[in-house]
Amino acid sequence: MDVDVIGAPSVTYSADAPGTIIGADLTVCEGDARLTDVVQLAFTQAAIAGSPSYLASYTIDIDTTATTAFTETFSNAAAVATDAATLGLAQPVDHGDGAGFVCLTNAGGDKRTTVYTYTILGVNDRISRKSDYLTNSGALPTGWSLYDTTAETIAITVNPAPVTGPIYHIGNMWAN
Repeated sequence: MDVDVIGAPSVTYSADAPGTIIGADLTVCEGDARLTDVVQLAFTQAAIAGSPSYLASYTIDIDTTATTAFTETFSNAAAVATDAATLGLAQPVDHGDGAGFVCLTNAGGDKRTTVYTYTILGVNDRISRKSDYLTNSGALPTGWSLYDTTAETIAITVNPAPVTGPIYHIGNMWAN
């Protein structure tokens, strides 16, 4: 009988690729073209035929830097398509106008610097989930063992777009 030993899965953020992928901390003003990029994860390639069927566990924390902070945390586990090696993490679109990374506003309508922090909590794959058969026979998503659990974070800071006040022309002879 042949026995194949397959290494535990690992995950990290994809490399930063302006125009497509946010792979490092980013600080920009609202409306910047980079805010249409996605945060993406890169997984180890499995040495097995077929889909490794990764599940990534991560959180998204959305914070404003105002004294009256709005904080919301999402926990998510998402499966990768069977032929994919990367997972695009969806931008939060349930705040603001659905445009993705935006500055949140307070009750008075003032825009606040908003920080979106993604934290990878770990990953598992089809083979590692088979190891949980006895402890998670109901196949509950929260019952799978996670691997590569060193937390990695990316923070996307969105500042309100600058506003120009009125422009005045003062003649050269004024105050002479």
